[in-house]
Amino acid sequence: MAVMAGRRIHYVHAMHAQYGPYVRLAPNEIGVNDARGFKQIHAISSGFTKTQWYQDLVFMARPGIFAMIDSKAHAARRKLFARPFSKTHLREHWEDTVRAKVELAVSGMQDEARSTGTVDILKRWIFMASDVSSTLMFGDCFHTLEKGEAHDCIRILQKALMGGGIGAEMPIVREIGRRLPMRASEIFGANKFLEDYGQAAVDNMKSQQGGKNIFANVMAEAERGEPMDDLDVKLEATGLIVAGTDTTAISLTYLVWAVLSRPTLQVELEKEIATLPGGYRDADLEHLPLLQAVVSEAYVERSSSSLRGS
Repeated sequence: MAVMAGRRIHYVHAMHAQYGPYVRLAPNEIGVNDARGFKQIHAISSGFTKTQWYQDLVFMARPGIFAMIDSKAHAARRKLFARPFSKTHLREHWEDTVRAKVELAVSGMQDEARSTGTVDILKRWIFMASDVSSTLMFGDCFHTLEKGEAHDCIRILQKALMGGGIGAEMPIVREIGRRLPMRASEIFGANKFLEDYGQAAVDNMKSQQGGKNIFANVMAEAERGEPMDDLDVKLEATGLIVAGTDTTAISLTYLVWAVLSRPTLQVELEKEIATLPGGYRDADLEHLPLLQAVVSEAYVERSSSSLRGS
């Protein structure tokens, strides 16, 4: 009932509040609300493996890196992404792109604050994250920051996530929903649209007319190791849009709230940031210990709310 009502997170939170950091939510599911447990479960060599639930969630033609259950296949795919997603590579090829999107998002927040007196920062972070993700994955920016509204692909992604969550818990509901000639079919049949839209990632990867995305580098790695085809690129591109949009936006929103809720911390953080040189780069931020601590703690606090065990 909690899943159908869209209140699963509230149900799980209530269970943790009553029973503690480790709660058996179902015969094959354990909720974990513990930073140490989070780190142990997600360590590369932890011994914890993903369950079928992950493939039921995405419900694609074949699993991408997010849903791969086989540890060897996952390790091989992860190796292909290691260099293109390394800090060095991202800074060299994409830092200016990301910085421009961040500045545009902050500028939009300032304009909204001046005109209305309030700012919907979650909305702005979602726009920023979707524009960054679409540029890196598809080579085709959604331009949601300029338009002030979500791109069709993001709206479909949100429907796919909703349908995936319900379908993973109640497969029969998904099967019925996919066949209904009504709005429910959009929620449970969104994956076909996403695969079609993922063709942009393939086209830009192969483009010789200036189009590029991160998969050009991934495929270069694939030529020396585990092969990937066009369908893999489509699935990984749309999967990484999901992974990089709401998660980033929610984490940033929580971080801002956490800092603003602590005026002393806010003052100290602003003092530290004021020491940055003009035209600073991302690497300069690594020398700000308080900022690094705030980012790390906010991430852990937001991420360790509830995890699926195998």
